[in-house]
Amino acid sequence: MTRHTRFSALFLTLAAIYTSTLFFGCSSNPSSPSDSSSGSGGSSGTSSTWSLGGAVTGSVRNLWVDGGTLYCCTSSGVFRSTDTARTWTQVVSRSQLGVAGSFGGGVVARGSTLYLGTSDFAFFSSNSGTSWRQIRSGLGSTNYICEGIYLTGNRVFYGSNVGVGFRLNFGDTTWTRAFETGVSNNVRAFFNHNDTLYAGYDIGMQRSFDNGTTWNLAPVTGLTSTQARNVFAFTRRGSSLYIATNAGVYVSSNGGTSWTQVNGLPKKNTPSDLEDDVRALTTVGTSVIVGMCYEGVWRSTDGINFTDFNQGIQDTRSNVGSLATVGNVVIMATSGPSPQIWIRRVQ
Repeated sequence: MTRHTRFSALFLTLAAIYTSTLFFGCSSNPSSPSDSSSGSGGSSGTSSTWSLGGAVTGSVRNLWVDGGTLYCCTSSGVFRSTDTARTWTQVVSRSQLGVAGSFGGGVVARGSTLYLGTSDFAFFSSNSGTSWRQIRSGLGSTNYICEGIYLTGNRVFYGSNVGVGFRLNFGDTTWTRAFETGVSNNVRAFFNHNDTLYAGYDIGMQRSFDNGTTWNLAPVTGLTSTQARNVFAFTRRGSSLYIATNAGVYVSSNGGTSWTQVNGLPKKNTPSDLEDDVRALTTVGTSVIVGMCYEGVWRSTDGINFTDFNQGIQDTRSNVGSLATVGNVVIMATSGPSPQIWIRRVQ
C-alpha cells in the first residue's frame, strides 16, 4: 500500500470517528441535565426518570408548598427548601419542642407563619420557625392527636384522632370545634375544591359550603366498600375531584355527588392485600399523580387511565407517603428502601 493510500485510509477512519462522536457522543445517562428534573425534559413532555433530591432525617409525614418554598415534615422534625427539594435546612426538631410522639399531623405555612400538627396538640410560629409555642386553647383537656392539618384562605383546619375537626382563623391560636364524625375516627385530610371544603376520615367525608363554619356528611355514592371510604388525600384536575383511599383512587366530576374508580392502578388479589392502598395525590398541569402504599407512583394524562410512573426509582414497590408540586416539578417522599425525597419534572 502506498503512503498516499495509507494516508487516505487513516483520514477516512478519523472522519468516521468524528462523525460518530457528533451524533452519539451526548450521554444517554438519565441523570444528565437534559433528562433530570433540573432539565427541560424529553420530547414526551416529561423527564425520563425520577432523580434523588436532598436528604432529610426521619420518615416524611407531609410536604407543603408556600409559593417557591417547600416544607417537609418528618418523624424527627420540620425541614425547609428554597431550591425545589435539592437541599434542605432543618427548621425545628421534635426534641426542641419536647414532643414525645410524632409530627404525624404535618406542617402548613404562609409567609413567616407556620402551624405544626403533632401527637401533643399543635404548635405555632410567627417568625418562620425561629420560636414556637404549643396551642391547645379550645381543644379542651382531651389529648387530641393531630392526624392532619390544612391551610386554605383565612382558616387553618385540624383533624384529630377521635373524629373531631377544629378550625381557627389564620394567625390566631384558639381552636373552634368545627364538626364531629360521631365515632372515633382519624380525620386525616382536608381539601378546598371550588370553594367547597372536604374533610376525609376513616369511613367517609364531611363537606362545608361556608368556609368551614358548618359541615355535613358528603355523599359516598359509588364508594361501595369501607376501604373505599377510608380517605387519605385529595387533589383536583379541572372540575374533577380525586380521593386517595384504601381501595384505590376515585374521581367525581359532579361536585362530589357520586364517585367512579379510575383505571390502570394495581388492585387487590385477596381482601387482605394492600396492593391498592393510596396515600398521596397531586396534580401538575393536566397530569394526575398517584402515590401508592406498596406499588410506587402512577400517572394519568387524561384523568382516568393511569400508567406506571416509577422510572428511575430503585424500588418500584416503594411506599409513597406524600406528593407535592412546585411549578411543573413533582416532589415525592418515599419510605422504601429508606426514607428518600425524589424529584421529577412534568411538562
